[in-house]
Amino acid sequence: MTDRSDWHPSDVQLMESLISLGCNLDEVLEIEHYFIAPDKNSVALLLQAFPKIGHELKHISEYDGEAGNYLVCSVEMRSPAEVTKRTGNLGQLATLYKAIYDGWGTSV
Repeated sequence: MTDRSDWHPSDVQLMESLISLGCNLDEVLEIEHYFIAPDKNSVALLLQAFPKIGHELKHISEYDGEAGNYLVCSVEMRSPAEVTKRTGNLGQLATLYKAIYDGWGTSV
């Protein structure tokens, strides 16, 4: 099992929930990542970056019904133990494109 000291601080509650549901944190699962983009340009830049980081687009929708804000969901196949090590990098990527990384999740 993964060492808790490797977990990104924003992922602790999610990782503990996965454990309580019986999830093996080292098992490769479909992981969904959520980004909030302020405009179509930010969306386009995220879409260009996804293949470079092993993500595929799952869907784009308006965020909270506000015109000009978009929720962008990408997916990748990776273990939760590996994903939590990359959470900070995804936050930096989002910031680079004037977006917000809103976290990740998976179905168990």
